[in-house]
Amino acid sequence: MPITFGASARRLLNSGGGGSRTLDTLDDPNETYTDSYPGSSKAPFLDLKESTYINQAIDDINEVLGLLIPAEPPLFPANNNLSFSTQNDFSLCGNTDTFYNGNTLTVGNSYSTVFSNSITSNQDIHGSGPGDQGVFKLSHNGVIRVSSSFNAYTNPNDVTVSSTDGKFSFVIYDNLEYPDQDQPFWQTFSVKEAKFELDQGANKLFLEHETDASTQRSAEPTIIYDHLMPLTPIVEIKNVSNPNNTDFCGGILHLTHNSTVNIEFSGSDTTGVMYRNSDFCKIAGNNVDSQTLTYKTLNGGNSPDFNSDLGDITRATGIGDNPGVVEPSVRLWTRNQSTDYFRGSNGDPIMLSIGDRANKYKDYFIPEKIPVYIIQNGSRSDLTTASSSYIYRDGAAWPASGIQVGDALNLVSLPKNVDLSEPGYEDYAVPVAGRLIHSTGSYANHFLAGPNYTGKSSEQYFIASYKVQSKTNVNMSYVGQISDLNILFYNHVGGQQHILASSPFNPNPLIPEPYGSFVVTPYDQNGNRLDEVLTEFPKSSNNINKVYQFSFGNYSSVDSTGFFSGEQTIAFIFKLTKGHYIDKLAFHVFG
Repeated sequence: MPITFGASARRLLNSGGGGSRTLDTLDDPNETYTDSYPGSSKAPFLDLKESTYINQAIDDINEVLGLLIPAEPPLFPANNNLSFSTQNDFSLCGNTDTFYNGNTLTVGNSYSTVFSNSITSNQDIHGSGPGDQGVFKLSHNGVIRVSSSFNAYTNPNDVTVSSTDGKFSFVIYDNLEYPDQDQPFWQTFSVKEAKFELDQGANKLFLEHETDASTQRSAEPTIIYDHLMPLTPIVEIKNVSNPNNTDFCGGILHLTHNSTVNIEFSGSDTTGVMYRNSDFCKIAGNNVDSQTLTYKTLNGGNSPDFNSDLGDITRATGIGDNPGVVEPSVRLWTRNQSTDYFRGSNGDPIMLSIGDRANKYKDYFIPEKIPVYIIQNGSRSDLTTASSSYIYRDGAAWPASGIQVGDALNLVSLPKNVDLSEPGYEDYAVPVAGRLIHSTGSYANHFLAGPNYTGKSSEQYFIASYKVQSKTNVNMSYVGQISDLNILFYNHVGGQQHILASSPFNPNPLIPEPYGSFVVTPYDQNGNRLDEVLTEFPKSSNNINKVYQFSFGNYSSVDSTGFFSGEQTIAFIFKLTKGHYIDKLAFHVFG
């Protein structure tokens, strides 16, 4: 039958007792032991003789038992940590000494932070020993708040040990024999759900197991309870100033793709005892280069003071490469976050950006230049014209709607800074922030103030014109929605441009082209002719890779009303009404 050593057996062996010096004699209280050697390393299983000392025999027995006794369980906390769910990227503000609560803290250092005054551990401390000795304690800021005793006969198990006010507690569970019930030589216990009620400011927390042999502590985390958080920060963009690299489009001042502006903003409710350091502030938004900033970066490298506001901040911010509306935003994070857009529900003025149109072809945007690619006699040269042309006659601008066949006029580049509400310009469409639009709005209240176009015509025009050397075919791609398209031919006589014809659309390319008409044949971006038959010019296109080829009438170099040798001009006149626009436009001219 196997011998089972329980906890009681271990206690008998450890407690010792009286007895004879040798196995055949009684104790003599006047004698002393001079040759005992407890803990000797002599081999066990020695023969016991009448002359064997009792202490030598017991020592040999202990060495035998030592080979049979299982190893002790790990002492508390058994390589486990006392851990809590906290915010770990918060740093200590200045002037917070009153919240240290006897603990040593350093301004600017990061500490685990919570925003509730009651927290509970989120990790069990499992399988510690000894589970039948000592006192288990919960300590908060150097004060034992609740404790529980272990002994050999009555050990807490699966119970909550709580302070009388319920503010502090822990749960003891799995108070078990170790290593198992078959060899119950030791005892272990486990702890979970250690609950603490925190003071405002710093809190030093630990669990402790004290026995006669030693005192073992868990980790001692310092946790800040920030009673002023979580706040919802308030951020206000006060102004956007000092732009550089601006340019006009359609008479409206725009930022360009490499512009920078200073964004001036303020922030309040951004700190309590602690402040968020990492990812505190993000400046971003539509068409704005983003940047993420720490509180110390915005505060001149210094930690803020307790319960302070951010104050007024100015940061230089770059504008993105795309055309369109520029909407900078500033977002501040504490535990919460707040966002304020420069253009928002408050009707704040907006900014416009032309964007970067360098080296563009099929993704070309409207406002600066339209690319016109001239191919003659197998060679190619690139020609660009202004974003729009206008009619100049009799020393003044002339409305586009007044063009007639036979007129003598000059077609010149539309100045980028001209106010298109002035007489002669009122029916020209407006290039705004990367697109050509029918505009009857006011730009006077924009951050970069512009003209008021509320009085412009209900029908507006955009003229794209270029010079050629002979009869041509033209490939045109566009993205947009238009009301109508007309094409005019000019001959250069006596330094002026005389309108030769206004060409109507010929819906049937199989019928011989009448004089002055044009035929439109659609192709894909690879030059493959599409099968569709156009019964009218498509007024809507959402694919810049869809190409429309224009073939013109039978102009003759000997016909006085047709193309003459030398320089000629072709003008595409796009008509826009309310809601119409052109986003992209490009031409290939074949001569």
